[in-house]
Amino acid sequence: MTLFIIGTILSFSVEGEFGIAATSLTTTLDNNDLVIEVDDTTGFLTLDFIVIGEENICYTGKTATTFTGITRGCQDTGAEAHAAGVSVYNEGSNIVNSLIGFNIAEAMSTAGVIRVPFMLATTVPRTFAKIISWDYSYLEGSLWTVPLVYVKFILFYPLSGAFMISFIIMMVNIFMGIARLFTP
Repeated sequence: MTLFIIGTILSFSVEGEFGIAATSLTTTLDNNDLVIEVDDTTGFLTLDFIVIGEENICYTGKTATTFTGITRGCQDTGAEAHAAGVSVYNEGSNIVNSLIGFNIAEAMSTAGVIRVPFMLATTVPRTFAKIISWDYSYLEGSLWTVPLVYVKFILFYPLSGAFMISFIIMMVNIFMGIARLFTP
């Protein structure tokens, strides 16, 4: 998982932008709007797609605070209406948030700094569950004509297996350490 996140960040850095970028809508977005107004477009590629809720939106240009040349509901998603203040992600942010099932910035803005550590405690088991269940459903389609299913089989399944073995070894060591406390 860590390798995938680092690779995503590096790939976007090579393209001249940040790997993980997020902003929020400044106005309500109807399902037929063709200009998207946001707080800031820094870190987003000039030509790419953004993710708002369950909708992917392709764009062909940007200014400091807008995305232009919009194609709503691209990549087999449906156009939806979105409220002002909703988070807008680039591909890297969306993949990371989907993988771990947790958006710390959004959680801090709605839950506050005090509750975030407790929310993280519930996020770790969910992330672990995705890793051990090999939930790589976000790897669909292809990248430069290479089916991403190969990435699953060649890279992520072996990493998941290694992660499981490491986790089992760690748990055995923890339980053995606890057992030593109770033995003379």
